[in-house]
Amino acid sequence: MLTLDKIYHAKYVLKDVIRYTDLIHAPQINPSCDVYLKTENLQITGSFKVRGSAYKISQLSAEEKAKGIEPGFMERYRDIKKHSVPPLAALLGDQCG
Repeated sequence: MLTLDKIYHAKYVLKDVIRYTDLIHAPQINPSCDVYLKTENLQITGSFKVRGSAYKISQLSAEEKAKGIEPGFMERYRDIKKHSVPPLAALLGDQCG
């Protein structure tokens, strides 16, 4: 179950990997509302999905790291496989199989 403690832990673990991204006010989208956009496109992969991938990689045991990334993980994250996991693994000091 996701808890606030887990979110804070992930933030701490990823502090050197994930870029801080701003909120940009976008009143043109709907002038009657305060709309803000989160600029996750500025992450190294161009997507918010980098957070989940990086955290998963950072939590692998030494044995799992030695084996490389499990096939099931790559299947679940197929759309970001080429763009996200290898650079993250390099940043985190892990090897991808």
